[in-house]
Amino acid sequence: MSPIGRIFLVLNLILSAVFLGWASNSLGQTENFKKRLEAKETELADAKKASEEEIADLNTQLRSKTQEASDRLQERDTARDDAGRLETALGGEKSEKEKLFADVTKIQATLGDYQGSIDRLSSEKDQANQRREEAEKARDAAVAAATAAEQAQRDAEGAQQDAERRIADLETERKSLSDKVASLDTKLSMLVEQTGISLDTLMPQDKVDASVLAVDAATGLVMLNVGSEQGVKRGYSFDVWSGKEYKGQVVVQNVQPNMSSATIKMPVKGTQIRQGDLASTRMF
Repeated sequence: MSPIGRIFLVLNLILSAVFLGWASNSLGQTENFKKRLEAKETELADAKKASEEEIADLNTQLRSKTQEASDRLQERDTARDDAGRLETALGGEKSEKEKLFADVTKIQATLGDYQGSIDRLSSEKDQANQRREEAEKARDAAVAAATAAEQAQRDAEGAQQDAERRIADLETERKSLSDKVASLDTKLSMLVEQTGISLDTLMPQDKVDASVLAVDAATGLVMLNVGSEQGVKRGYSFDVWSGKEYKGQVVVQNVQPNMSSATIKMPVKGTQIRQGDLASTRMF
């Protein structure tokens, strides 16, 4: 073989060895790359699975929050509806209260008119009595005179009869007005009983001091040692205490001349109204 042939042969062998080395190295790198690729694919698959699970969890939370928001909106709408109904009911209550106070004002005005009429009729009655006395004096003076006295006496008797008739008429009218006042008092008491409004909120109560005579624990009835002769009326409220201990409030239901019965309206927890306790329509 020629030297050039041997050189080419050697070069071929060297190139073959280099190629084999390069191929072997490339194959090793390819295997390493393949392993890293598989590891990355596994890692990506795990990450994808975790992401999908997280997305599913977030979707679940989103649905829950959406439902919760819908529930809150529904509760808000319900609350608004309830507020509207309550506002309407409150308006009705206010209107009813204003009407009630207007009725009470009318009743008070009517009572004032009746009292004025009674005072006027009393004055007329006194004047009529005075005229009757004057007529009687004139009659007595006429008896002492002869014919003129007899005529004067007849005139005086006629005047007396007129006065007596007027007195009878005035007494009838006074009784009628008294009956009307009593009827109005009864209606006012019924109004207090039906509405629960204390009488002292409708008209000022006279100051009346009293003491507890007896207490019926079963019925809650309290007996007081004051009545109509002391100015007590049905519907009057009395505050009850003993020493420095305030025990509550009672409301008069039945009035007698010197005694009245009341029911406990505002008891104070932990206290008990007993015989001998003090009571008053005004504590100050």
